[in-house]
Amino acid sequence: MHLIYIYKRHGTGGIRRAEAAGHPVMSAGFTLVEVLMAMIILGVALLAMANMQIMSMRGNRHAMKATEKTTLAQTRVDAIMALPYDDPSLAETVPGAPHSLASISLPAGIAAITWAVDADPSGGQQNSKLITILIRPEDGVALSMTTLKTQAGE
Repeated sequence: MHLIYIYKRHGTGGIRRAEAAGHPVMSAGFTLVEVLMAMIILGVALLAMANMQIMSMRGNRHAMKATEKTTLAQTRVDAIMALPYDDPSLAETVPGAPHSLASISLPAGIAAITWAVDADPSGGQQNSKLITILIRPEDGVALSMTTLKTQAGE
Protein backbone atom coordinates (compact mmCIF):
# COMPACT_ATOMS: atom_id res chain seq x y z
CA MET A 1 0.00 0.00 0.00
CA HIS A 2 1.48 3.32 -1.03
CA LEU A 3 0.71 6.38 0.99
CA ILE A 4 0.36 9.65 -0.80
CA TYR A 5 0.57 12.85 1.17
CA ILE A 6 -0.64 16.23 0.10
CA TYR A 7 0.65 19.15 2.12
CA LYS A 8 -1.57 22.18 2.61
CA ARG A 9 -0.58 25.53 3.95
CA HIS A 10 -2.70 26.76 6.84
CA GLY A 11 -3.36 30.28 7.97
CA THR A 12 -0.76 30.15 10.77
CA GLY A 13 2.01 29.53 8.29
CA GLY A 14 2.40 25.88 9.23
CA ILE A 15 2.18 23.02 6.80
CA ARG A 16 -0.04 20.02 7.58
CA ARG A 17 -0.49 16.70 5.92
CA ALA A 18 -3.87 15.94 4.50
CA GLU A 19 -5.39 12.77 3.18
CA ALA A 20 -5.18 12.29 -0.55
CA ALA A 21 -7.42 10.05 -2.55
CA GLY A 22 -8.83 8.30 0.48
CA HIS A 23 -5.46 7.31 1.96
CA PRO A 24 -5.13 7.70 5.76
CA VAL A 25 -2.73 10.21 7.24
CA MET A 26 0.13 8.62 9.25
CA SER A 27 0.54 10.07 12.72
CA ALA A 28 3.83 11.87 13.21
CA GLY A 29 6.05 11.68 16.30
CA PHE A 30 8.10 9.20 18.30
CA THR A 31 6.94 6.03 19.98
CA LEU A 32 7.38 5.46 23.68
CA VAL A 33 10.04 2.83 23.02
CA GLU A 34 12.05 5.27 20.90
CA VAL A 35 11.86 7.94 23.59
CA LEU A 36 12.94 5.46 26.30
CA MET A 37 15.88 4.22 24.21
CA ALA A 38 17.00 7.80 23.57
CA MET A 39 16.79 8.55 27.30
CA ILE A 40 18.82 5.44 28.15
CA ILE A 41 21.52 6.33 25.62
CA LEU A 42 21.62 9.91 26.88
CA GLY A 43 21.83 8.70 30.51
CA VAL A 44 24.74 6.36 29.77
CA ALA A 45 26.55 9.13 27.91
CA LEU A 46 26.05 11.56 30.81
CA LEU A 47 27.33 9.01 33.34
CA ALA A 48 30.43 8.42 31.22
CA MET A 49 31.03 12.16 31.01
CA ALA A 50 30.57 12.55 34.77
CA ASN A 51 33.12 9.78 35.41
CA MET A 52 35.53 11.42 32.97
CA GLN A 53 35.12 14.73 34.82
CA ILE A 54 35.86 13.09 38.18
CA MET A 55 38.99 11.42 36.80
CA SER A 56 40.09 14.75 35.32
CA MET A 57 39.67 16.47 38.67
CA ARG A 58 41.74 13.78 40.40
CA GLY A 59 44.46 14.14 37.79
CA ASN A 60 44.51 17.92 38.23
CA ARG A 61 44.78 17.57 42.01
CA HIS A 62 47.68 15.13 41.63
CA ALA A 63 49.42 17.46 39.17
CA MET A 64 48.94 20.41 41.52
CA LYS A 65 50.53 18.49 44.41
CA ALA A 66 53.44 17.44 42.21
CA THR A 67 53.96 21.04 41.11
CA GLU A 68 53.92 22.25 44.73
CA LYS A 69 56.50 19.62 45.74
CA THR A 70 58.73 20.46 42.77
CA THR A 71 58.52 24.18 43.50
CA LEU A 72 59.34 23.59 47.16
CA ALA A 73 62.32 21.40 46.25
CA GLN A 74 63.58 23.94 43.71
CA THR A 75 63.26 26.71 46.29
CA ARG A 76 65.35 24.61 48.70
CA VAL A 77 67.94 23.94 45.96
CA ASP A 78 68.20 27.66 45.30
CA ALA A 79 68.63 28.37 49.02
CA ILE A 80 71.34 25.70 49.33
CA MET A 81 73.17 26.91 46.23
CA ALA A 82 73.22 30.42 47.73
CA LEU A 83 75.01 29.16 50.87
CA PRO A 84 78.79 29.38 51.10
CA TYR A 85 80.59 26.12 50.27
CA ASP A 86 81.75 25.63 53.88
CA ASP A 87 78.38 26.42 55.51
CA PRO A 88 77.45 23.99 58.34
CA SER A 89 74.22 23.17 56.49
CA LEU A 90 76.38 21.70 53.74
CA ALA A 91 78.51 19.52 56.02
CA GLU A 92 78.77 15.95 54.82
CA THR A 93 76.09 13.68 56.20
CA VAL A 94 76.21 10.03 57.10
CA PRO A 95 73.65 7.71 55.51
CA GLY A 96 70.39 7.76 57.45
CA ALA A 97 71.10 11.10 59.16
CA PRO A 98 70.37 13.88 56.66
CA HIS A 99 70.00 17.57 57.40
CA SER A 100 66.41 18.72 57.94
CA LEU A 101 64.31 21.85 58.21
CA ALA A 102 63.03 21.64 61.75
CA SER A 103 62.99 25.37 62.43
CA ILE A 104 60.58 26.46 59.69
CA SER A 105 56.91 25.75 59.25
CA LEU A 106 56.21 23.49 56.31
CA PRO A 107 53.34 23.94 53.86
CA ALA A 108 50.21 21.90 54.45
CA GLY A 109 50.59 18.33 53.29
CA ILE A 110 54.42 18.27 53.55
CA ALA A 111 55.74 16.06 56.34
CA ALA A 112 59.49 16.65 55.99
CA ILE A 113 62.21 18.27 53.89
CA THR A 114 65.64 16.69 54.25
CA TRP A 115 68.88 16.83 52.30
CA ALA A 116 71.95 14.66 52.28
CA VAL A 117 75.42 15.88 51.33
CA ASP A 118 78.16 13.73 49.80
CA ALA A 119 81.43 15.70 49.91
CA ASP A 120 83.25 13.32 47.55
CA PRO A 121 80.64 12.39 44.94
CA SER A 122 82.95 10.96 42.28
CA GLY A 123 85.63 9.40 44.45
CA GLY A 124 88.51 11.82 44.31
CA GLN A 125 87.01 14.98 42.88
CA GLN A 126 87.59 17.57 45.55
CA ASN A 127 85.77 20.87 46.03
CA SER A 128 82.39 19.51 45.04
CA LYS A 129 79.39 18.31 46.99
CA LEU A 130 76.49 16.24 45.73
CA ILE A 131 73.31 17.40 47.46
CA THR A 132 70.15 15.31 47.35
CA ILE A 133 66.97 17.00 48.58
CA LEU A 134 64.01 14.84 49.57
CA ILE A 135 60.48 16.18 49.99
CA ARG A 136 58.27 13.76 51.92
CA PRO A 137 54.62 14.71 51.84
CA GLU A 138 51.96 13.25 54.08
CA ASP A 139 50.39 11.41 51.11
CA GLY A 140 53.48 9.21 50.85
CA VAL A 141 54.64 10.13 47.30
CA ALA A 142 58.14 11.54 47.81
CA LEU A 143 60.09 13.80 45.45
CA SER A 144 63.87 13.76 45.22
CA MET A 145 66.05 16.40 43.54
CA THR A 146 69.84 16.28 43.21
CA THR A 147 72.30 19.08 42.52
CA LEU A 148 76.08 19.50 42.50
CA LYS A 149 77.71 22.38 44.36
CA THR A 150 81.30 23.27 43.65
CA GLN A 151 83.63 25.58 45.50
CA ALA A 152 84.16 28.73 43.45
CA GLY A 153 87.69 29.77 42.55
CA GLU A 154 89.30 26.36 42.88
